Amino acid sequence: MIICTVIICWPGCKKDSNPNPALIVGTWYESKLTLSQINTVTLNRTDTTFGSSEFTRGDYFHFSAADTASVWEDGSYFTLKGKFYYTYPVEQGFFYRSYKVQGSSLILETYPFPTCMNCSSGGGSDTVKILQLDPHNLVLQGNVPDTSTTYKVTTTTYYNR
Repeated sequence: MIICTVIICWPGCKKDSNPNPALIVGTWYESKLTLSQINTVTLNRTDTTFGSSEFTRGDYFHFSAADTASVWEDGSYFTLKGKFYYTYPVEQGFFYRSYKVQGSSLILETYPFPTCMNCSSGGGSDTVKILQLDPHNLVLQGNVPDTSTTYKVTTTTYYNR
């Protein structure tokens, strides 16, 4: 009897490591950002973290129930050397054609970018890793596209509702 109970209950105890995709719908406000740079030659690592006081309500990610997404910033940007403001800071947004949560990955489909009169570079996709997704917290990690063979930068971005 005990063995049967263990066999029946065991699958119910298994923890699912993949997030529930429905939890991502809504607006997520940026609360923390960590930039990590690794020198691939020396293996030295440099981390810079920006806390909640560095962000405003203009820094957020919005995921619609219709599978579109947008990310907004308040006119500032971050580097390993600090927070900077654009020459003419205004709230800026980047729109994604669609998104989907697949396992622990968030796949964001971009719109085609116009590169000249009546032509475009075609759309593409960005994929980031979901480190945490629950009703109150979203943590995303991605690699910064770079042409450097010596330095690789990873971002870990924390959001809350």
